[in-house]
Amino acid sequence: KTRRKGGFSNLTMQQNTLDIPIFYGTFADLTKLDLSLINGKIVLHKGRHFRECFKKLLHPDAFESSYKMNVNDFDNHPIYERDKVKRYAIVPLDCEKPLLEENWRHFHQMMLSLIPSDFALIEIIRLNLYNGRYQGVLKYSYNFEPSDEKIFGNFMFIAPQEYKFVRAYIKKYFYPSLNLKYIKYILSTYASSFKEPNPIYQYLGLIICLEVTIEGNEQLTYRLKRNTALLCGTKISECRRIYDNLNQLYKLRSAIIHGNINPSYKYFKDYHHYLKTLVARLIRELTVHNIADVAQLNKKLTELGYGQNRLISKNYSSAKYPILDNTQLAYIKIDNY
Repeated sequence: KTRRKGGFSNLTMQQNTLDIPIFYGTFADLTKLDLSLINGKIVLHKGRHFRECFKKLLHPDAFESSYKMNVNDFDNHPIYERDKVKRYAIVPLDCEKPLLEENWRHFHQMMLSLIPSDFALIEIIRLNLYNGRYQGVLKYSYNFEPSDEKIFGNFMFIAPQEYKFVRAYIKKYFYPSLNLKYIKYILSTYASSFKEPNPIYQYLGLIICLEVTIEGNEQLTYRLKRNTALLCGTKISECRRIYDNLNQLYKLRSAIIHGNINPSYKYFKDYHHYLKTLVARLIRELTVHNIADVAQLNKKLTELGYGQNRLISKNYSSAKYPILDNTQLAYIKIDNY
């Protein structure tokens, strides 16, 4: 795809395909979020706005058959829907401008860093351009694999008072987090861990996210634990607790990668949950501070101590949301490995 903006005539010449992503795994009403900054609008799958968008995009002769093919479910994997569990699509806000895959994928990654959950891409509807209008429709489906024994156990939830925070976070930090290479890399690695079928490799992927923030190899483990604690803790006591917890997380990591054929997985579920929450918090802190590169970040962290997170960048203020995750990191002490 050519990622160039322009009027409809330019779009038809440049964008030969248009992908419409479909997401599942949320209790939250995603239509309350604003994606106008990427020329996107979140609508209910199979809803009125979804149908209207397709009617604008598709050639009249192709609309009925193409639309029916899209909304009918022929896939083998079941998707359960009820009043508060729906599929959501991101469609172009302005049909004469492109909806870029890089942008909607970045939105998905940002949401996972805000609320670690089973929020997942389950379909891509691809519209193909022919004679100046979209006509052909292809649908790519992805299995939805819940991480909890109960299918809805880890669905994304946004408390009523948190919608304002989520909207403001996306609006302010979407492009800064997209444009900083190391944050973009961490986000990509973090999001990929959710799709990895083996929990052990999910765990190692999350550890890699922490390691990206360290420049060089000298005293890697110590600096990783200190930097993460400093970035994610607001008080000295919180920083110490995070540092101690990372000691335990790293013992398991070392046992896995150094060939221990029988590492202890006694507390693996708790370790994994805590690590996922910690990496999500780390991503949010790095995004808000918006330090240009890892070298500058390490220089600042070396100069500061526990409880001085606010001094990493100007005009910083810690967010109380998401409340549950922040509270867990502040008070939870995980069991010793």
